[in-house]
Amino acid sequence: MSGDVLSSVLSLIEMFEKKLDEVLSKSEDFKRRFMDDLEIELANVREKVLREVRNEVEKILREVEEEAG
Repeated sequence: MSGDVLSSVLSLIEMFEKKLDEVLSKSEDFKRRFMDDLEIELANVREKVLREVRNEVEKILREVEEEAG
């Protein structure tokens, strides 16, 4: 009887290990997708900031040129 119980416990532990591996694998996939999305968003923000800075610099340059000329 105790052999059957030990066998059942070992079987449950193996099932738990498999489920844990599945969860960790899904977690890694989620993390990878999240990081990919984050990189895209950061690139978009960087582009927007650079565009706005460029526009402001051009605006200031035009104002300076108008005052000088």
